[in-house]
Amino acid sequence: MKTDSIEQFLYKHRIRAKRSYMRIPRPVSFNYNDVKQDYYNAYMHVEEVPSVELSISEEDFKSIIERVEQSEELERHWGPNAHQVLNEAFRVTSEQSHESRIRQSNPAVKIAWEKYQMLLKIAGG
Repeated sequence: MKTDSIEQFLYKHRIRAKRSYMRIPRPVSFNYNDVKQDYYNAYMHVEEVPSVELSISEEDFKSIIERVEQSEELERHWGPNAHQVLNEAFRVTSEQSHESRIRQSNPAVKIAWEKYQMLLKIAGG
């Protein structure tokens, strides 16, 4: 993920991020013959890994959860390419809106467009 998109996400959702380290247990194998050794292996061996601590308001956190749920619902309904379909629909709608404004502000373009639409209907039968 690009740094710019991470920064935009953090800014958009009013999230403060701080680099940190997190202690996680290392995977261990157990030796059932030595209970003391098992306890030591399971609870004493940890590894510090780089992490990020996030601070976010409860309201913004709920908003992110709602968006994720909506996204998952779209994917369930429209499949894994739901966002591409929506982006394409938005692009087409924006383009049509732009063309409509051009026709409204330019009478010659409007007349030519109406004639073009009539020719399409005639050709389409």
